[in-house]
Amino acid sequence: MPKELKQWCFELVRSNMMHWYEGSWGWNDAETLAEMNNPDARYLICREQQEPCKPVAFAYFAFETQDLPQGCCVYLYEIQLEPKVRGLGLGKFLMQLVELIARTNGVDCIRLTCFTANETAVHFYCKELGFTLDPESPEPDVANEVSFTYKILRKAFTDVGRGISTTILAVPPAPTKL
Repeated sequence: MPKELKQWCFELVRSNMMHWYEGSWGWNDAETLAEMNNPDARYLICREQQEPCKPVAFAYFAFETQDLPQGCCVYLYEIQLEPKVRGLGLGKFLMQLVELIARTNGVDCIRLTCFTANETAVHFYCKELGFTLDPESPEPDVANEVSFTYKILRKAFTDVGRGISTTILAVPPAPTKL
């Protein structure tokens, strides 16, 4: 991926997420860039239709096995959209593409980390896309006053290996103007 495009992805993550990270385990440019440069990282980039075809959204994920009881999963590290393209169905479309890639490769589930306080994201993943709490998500310990600012969510596939439904991918209509 061109360096300029990866820098754009980093800047969008910083712009959209730094305040969430600062309210939790902290933000670190170097650590975030290192993670985004993982050689196993895969990116889906969405661009404007008109020239100069600027990027407007991306999903960043990797195939992982990390001693998971369920086998291989796709871990979604980021899905980020420019403010001007939110609410157009592009985020859902990107998630459908990630799911299609996972299912096509026989993966058991998609996992991701979501800040608990980010109610919009929690609603998007759980209510709109069918994600549930992952068994490995940390549980609060009320007795010892231990809480967590994030949850691990997952979407498991019970039909892996049985073919892919052609209805999984619903292409949103093209926006009239960006």
